[in-house]
Amino acid sequence: MLASVLFFISIPQSNAQLEGGIDDFFYVDPEDDLATQLGLRLGVGLNTIGTDFFNSPVPLVKFTGAVYNRYVFKNANKKETKWSIYNEIGASFKGTRFNTTDANDIERLALIYLDLPLGMEYKFKESKKDGGVYKYRVFLGFQPSVLLKSSMFRSNDIIATYTDLPLQRMDYSAVVGVPIEIPVGFNKISISTYLKIGLFNINRDLYSLRSVTDLNGNVTIHKNILPGSYMNNSQLSINIAF
Repeated sequence: MLASVLFFISIPQSNAQLEGGIDDFFYVDPEDDLATQLGLRLGVGLNTIGTDFFNSPVPLVKFTGAVYNRYVFKNANKKETKWSIYNEIGASFKGTRFNTTDANDIERLALIYLDLPLGMEYKFKESKKDGGVYKYRVFLGFQPSVLLKSSMFRSNDIIATYTDLPLQRMDYSAVVGVPIEIPVGFNKISISTYLKIGLFNINRDLYSLRSVTDLNGNVTIHKNILPGSYMNNSQLSINIAF
């Protein structure tokens, strides 16, 4: 919720910057105490779920994207300091695959989340090269996530076998990352990598789907759903931000 408040507070300032054209996207008003940067981040994530419900989960490659804000603190001389606040509003596709040969076994677990990461950045290096400034930061923060959609697929199925899985609505992750700001012409892009580790168990009652009876009384048993107790998301992503 705090991430959302910070994000929307900064939108009027950021829109004012964008009115001056694309060259002013990273413009810093010398009268402001914070330098505000608004942008778009797109990435590819390597996702998996730590769980004892299934054997040998296999990472799943999915996309992630967000709108971000960066607030760079200034000193008494109105110069940028090494510290900044960073937050996002975005979506990510998470989940995992399972090695299986049985047609009734669950082969894939797919989750869609609304992510709201918020944290601090520290600029540990700045260098000038070819007339541009390269900025290297490290990020440490916390991410609440809201589960928007959940699905499980049997082997070789295109349409989800089960939706609205018995999982927790909210997930919370620790986040660490390294964004690198690179000058491109008169503008800048950022290349980053982020590691997000789920801190809590997202399971509610997944084992209830091991044995399912349809409307005709037919029973389907998914043998690879084991009597487990925990599920934790994790994601390693590589991103580009504009």
